[in-house]
Amino acid sequence: MNTLAPRRRCSRSSRVEHAGVTMIETIVSAALLMTLISCFTATVFRVDRVWQDTAQHRVAMLELSNQLEKLTLLSADEARQQLDSLQPSSMASSRLTEPVLAAEVVEDAWGGRVVLELNWQRRHPGTPLRLVGWLRPSQSDAPQDNGDEAQDNGDDALGSSDPQEPAS
Repeated sequence: MNTLAPRRRCSRSSRVEHAGVTMIETIVSAALLMTLISCFTATVFRVDRVWQDTAQHRVAMLELSNQLEKLTLLSADEARQQLDSLQPSSMASSRLTEPVLAAEVVEDAWGGRVVLELNWQRRHPGTPLRLVGWLRPSQSDAPQDNGDEAQDNGDDALGSSDPQEPAS
């Protein structure tokens, strides 16, 4: 017999026995489990929809950048001619629901630019994606080189040619 830690003997009457869980505990745990499962399922479906929307947004941005790259290599006149035949690519048509591609050429004091806009049918209301790019100047707008070169006045990179300014 172990004398350091003697065993205590309890009588059966002083000890409380639990043979199992009660019906109330079972109902409460089942209700909590069902609530957690329903919240988790709803969250999984919402996250999946966000991923699908993100994938569609990426496809739309890729389509706009590809179309804009083709148009910005052209002059303003050539770009206007291409706008009539502008259509979404087969990749965008297969991955976006009813894509609509619109474009316009804007010319102002800063030069010519093309504005592309892509819209498609979404699950929720959204604004169309818009991308703007500068066009090459047409030959008539390009600065003319008349052969005059700037005269070299003998300035070195560090000094000044003005006699009243001290050289550093």
